[in-house]
Amino acid sequence: MGITKKSVKEKVILLGDHGADDMVAQLLLSALHKRGEIALSGIGVSHGNCSVEQAAENALMTLELTGLHNEIPVFVGQANTQESDDAFGNDGRGGVALPAPAAKAQDKNIVDWLIETLENTDEPITFFVTGPCTDINSVLQQRPDLKPKIAEQIIMGGAISLLTPTFTRRGNITPNSEFNFWADPKAADEVLAGTGVKTTLIPLDLTQYLVFTPERQAQIRNTFKPETAEIICGLLNAAAEIDSKKFGTTGSFIHDAMTVLYFMLRSEHVADEKLFMWNRLPIAVKITDEFEMRGACWIAWSEAQRPSVTVIQKLQGDEVQRERATEIIFQTMVNTLKQALPDQVIAPEENAAPAPAVLVARQP
Repeated sequence: MGITKKSVKEKVILLGDHGADDMVAQLLLSALHKRGEIALSGIGVSHGNCSVEQAAENALMTLELTGLHNEIPVFVGQANTQESDDAFGNDGRGGVALPAPAAKAQDKNIVDWLIETLENTDEPITFFVTGPCTDINSVLQQRPDLKPKIAEQIIMGGAISLLTPTFTRRGNITPNSEFNFWADPKAADEVLAGTGVKTTLIPLDLTQYLVFTPERQAQIRNTFKPETAEIICGLLNAAAEIDSKKFGTTGSFIHDAMTVLYFMLRSEHVADEKLFMWNRLPIAVKITDEFEMRGACWIAWSEAQRPSVTVIQKLQGDEVQRERATEIIFQTMVNTLKQALPDQVIAPEENAAPAPAVLVARQP
């Protein structure tokens, strides 16, 4: 199995709030960019996990780490009045030390840049939205005529069903709400209510299958040189304390990176079944000042005009198959990180532990 090669690279833009998990998603996209499978055209950062200024610095630091700081521009998005969630600390990355960036963020207004980029592209662009939907919504509201220029928007956001087996909570900012949608529920609702753009939603229902357990942390430390291993472990585990208190996990959930991993693996199978289970659902987002219901999702069957979006809600199969699926997803992430940071991988002679098998994804 292998990724289908295209004569024209798929153009991609990442729109995140650049806390630690957005930075991991950026690392994965950087690997695909280096492999020549996509063209990462730019990164836009929004308010969310931290201030827009800090988010821009985090994106620039990640570009510096991967050596792409002279290739990929960073644009600062719209700040809003909503306080950051502080899930990853004031710096948005859990205190993880990264090289100071040589590049600077661009001065151009992010919405102007997005509109200009869409106007001038010959190939439709895929958007990975791992933060609030503020900036992409501004584009869609101002220039609905540009929708045909968007190949797909893959959005990490929302919480659809209660978490089994307790059925007590699913949300990570409130019991009912996921943070990205809670941070700008109006933008999220308008994006999901819009028509004419292929939209794939990656909610907490899916991302909470994948936990950065101590065993997985050990694999990272056995794969990368010590300084880089600490960076990756620090980013992936930045919310471990919060997730442990709210959900009883033994490590952080891996949220934003799942957008890229889904993109890479959506055609993969386990035991003759695709990894991911999806539904076409009309999803609405509650716009309210009530703290616990703000940003909560509901299935709006009563709204006849609301379009359905593709919701990747579960992994296929029984418990054994889902365990195998999560391992495939995690190993794909590890191997893709190795390709993002090839000079930081421990050589076989430096590490007696067996290396994980290489899993090459197939893109639809």
